Amino acid sequence: MIDTSSLQEEETPTFEDLLAQMGEDYEQTQKELNEIEILIRQSSAEVEKLAQRNAQLATKLRQMEANLDTVPRQDIKEIYTAAQEAQMRLFMMRGQVEQLQAKQQHLERHGDMMRQVLDMAGKAGLGANGTDGGVMGEDGEGSP
Repeated sequence: MIDTSSLQEEETPTFEDLLAQMGEDYEQTQKELNEIEILIRQSSAEVEKLAQRNAQLATKLRQMEANLDTVPRQDIKEIYTAAQEAQMRLFMMRGQVEQLQAKQQHLERHGDMMRQVLDMAGKAGLGANGTDGGVMGEDGEGSP
């Protein structure tokens, strides 16, 4: 025979508890979105710098190739190595920006869904503690 008394003793969260948790999750999602936005800006600026460096090295490569007979072997090796490293860093940073943007889009969709649920609950008067006081506004502030 199965003992159901322990199952009944576990407290099931109320709808208001779930809404309050969703409000906290929404706030956390907004904080994460702000952090990701900063990281995207910083990484994008780094990508721009790396792209400029890559273009400079490409120009240097073309100049070197035009004068290949007069350029010392060590210089040829250094220029090719620098160009290869610059391309790799640029590729990796672009990948990082793409990953951050994908995470940003996912969090935005998730946040929008939570926002809609919280708004509906607020309109129905089902906020935390049975009022709409726990529902967050689009600016992240609670409504009175």
